[in-house]
Amino acid sequence: MISRRSLLQGSAIAALTTYSGMAWSQGKAPGRVAMAMFGEPPTLQFAINTAAAVQIISSKIHSGLLIYDGDFLKPKPNLAESWEVAPDGKTITFRLRKDVTWHDGKPFTSADVKFTIENVIKRFHSRGRITYANLETVETPDDYTAIFRLKAPAPYIMVALHAAETPIVPKHIYEVGEVLANPANNAPIGTGPYKFKEWKRGAYVLLERNDKYFRKDEPLLEQIVFTNVADAGARSVALESGELDIGAPWPVPLADMQRFESVKNVAITTEGFTPFGPMSFFEFNLKLPMFQDAKVRKAMAHCIDRTRIVDTIYCGYARPATGPINSRMPGGFYTDAVTQYKYDLKAAEKLLDEAGVKRGAGGIRFSFTIEPAPWSPHIPQMAEYIAQSLGRVGIKVDVRLQDSATWIKRAFTTREAQAIVYATFNMMDPTLGVQRQYVTSTIGVIFGNGSGYSNPRIDELFTKAQNENDPQERKKIFAEIQKIITDDVPNVPLTEERYATIYNKRVKNLVGPLLGVYDDFTAVSVSS
Repeated sequence: MISRRSLLQGSAIAALTTYSGMAWSQGKAPGRVAMAMFGEPPTLQFAINTAAAVQIISSKIHSGLLIYDGDFLKPKPNLAESWEVAPDGKTITFRLRKDVTWHDGKPFTSADVKFTIENVIKRFHSRGRITYANLETVETPDDYTAIFRLKAPAPYIMVALHAAETPIVPKHIYEVGEVLANPANNAPIGTGPYKFKEWKRGAYVLLERNDKYFRKDEPLLEQIVFTNVADAGARSVALESGELDIGAPWPVPLADMQRFESVKNVAITTEGFTPFGPMSFFEFNLKLPMFQDAKVRKAMAHCIDRTRIVDTIYCGYARPATGPINSRMPGGFYTDAVTQYKYDLKAAEKLLDEAGVKRGAGGIRFSFTIEPAPWSPHIPQMAEYIAQSLGRVGIKVDVRLQDSATWIKRAFTTREAQAIVYATFNMMDPTLGVQRQYVTSTIGVIFGNGSGYSNPRIDELFTKAQNENDPQERKKIFAEIQKIITDDVPNVPLTEERYATIYNKRVKNLVGPLLGVYDDFTAVSVSS
C-alpha cells in the first residue's frame, strides 16, 4: 500500500529532478535554492506580462534604475548612479552607471532606458501606460544620461523604478520585430544578478549567477531553480522535507499554515510584500447584457459573505475588502465612506426582482460561468463559494478551470470570459495599481480593465489625480473615485490578502522589509 503522503512526496521529488541528466540534490546543494512555482508562467518577461509568477522570476534577471531598501520614499542607486527632479516636477534626469553589461556582453546605455520606457513599458505593461502616461519623451544626450520629459508632474514614477515594476530590457534584442513575439520573452537577457539558463516547460526555470554583475561581490547564490509543483499537498511535503527551500506567497494550503509554525527546519513570515497591497475581486464582463443593470451587480455583491471567505478559505490570512483601494495602502488614500454591500440574500432577491430578472423554470433567473485565476488554490475556492451563494437567489453559475495563459487571454485580451475571480496588486499609489482596473484606456490590457468599465467621470478623476502634486487634493480625488466605483459596482472587492513566505532556515537574508521574494535575491545566501 502507498500512503498519500508517500505519493505526494514522490511527486514533489519527481518534479524537482533531472537537469542535464543529473538529479538535483534539491535545495541542499551549496549555493543553490529551490523555490516553488504554482504552475507554468505564461512568459518570463515582466515588462509585457505582470503576472506575479513572472514578476518573481523576472526581478532576478533584470535590473531597474533604482532600488528601495526599507522605504520607497528614499530610493537608492542601481542602474542610475544619481538623479535629479526639477522643481516643477516635469523633468527627471538620471545619470547611469558606465560599468554595466547585458548578459550577452553588450554594453548597457541610455538608449536601452529610452527604448524600454517608450516602446515596451508604455505599450504593454498593465500599469506602465498609466505610470508613464505623463512622459512625453526620454532624451538621451549621451550614452549615460537619460532625461524624462513630462507634460505634467508624476511623483509616483519615483516609487516604480525597481526591477520588480519597471525592468529595463535590451534595445538591441527587442528593436527588431514584434515585442510580444520576441524569443527573449521566454529566454530573457538582462543586466540583473542572475542569468537565464533553461526553461523546461512543466518542470522548472533555472537561473545562474551573473559573474559580471555590476554590484561587486553580489549575488551570493550560484543558482536558483523555480520548480513547478502545482499540487499544494506536494509543495507542503517538499517544503517540510527540504526538497524545496522557498514557497510564497501562499505556498501551502492555508489550513496547513498553523502546522508549519511548529516544523523545526522552516520559518514563516508575512513581511516583505509592502508595495503590493494584494486584493481579490469578483469581476463582471460588462459587455454582456446580463450584467449591464447595476441593480443586478449590486444584488450579486449582497450574496457574498466576505467574513466567511476570510475565515474559511483564507484561514485568517486576509481581511474583508470594502472598496477598490486596500485599507493598508500608504498615503492615506483609503476611505470606508463608500457604499458597502453586506451579506444579505433578501436584499439581493429584492434587487433582482426590481431589475425584472424573475425566476423561471427550476427557479433559475439566469446563468453564467466564472473563470477563476488558476495560480492560487483559494481563488478557485472563492469562485466555487460565489457559485453556491448565487445559486441561493436563483442565479446558476458554473466554474471553468484552465491554465494561466488561456485564462489571461480570455480574461483580458479577447475578453471571452463572462466573469472572473482573481487577485491583483494595488501598489504603493492608486495611480500605479488601482487606476488600470477602471479607466477606459486599459480595456484589453493584460491585468488592466477586465470588466470593460467605462465612465468618463472616473477617467477624468484618475487623470486629475495623476497630474496633481498636492497630497491632500489627491486624497479628496481618490475619495470621490472610491465612492463612484462602489456605487457602479463594475466588480466586487472580496479580500485584502495577507501574503506569507515559508522558507528553510538554511536560507539567509531572504525577506526584506519591502519586496520579499519579489526582490533581486542579491543578498540571499544558504548555510551549509
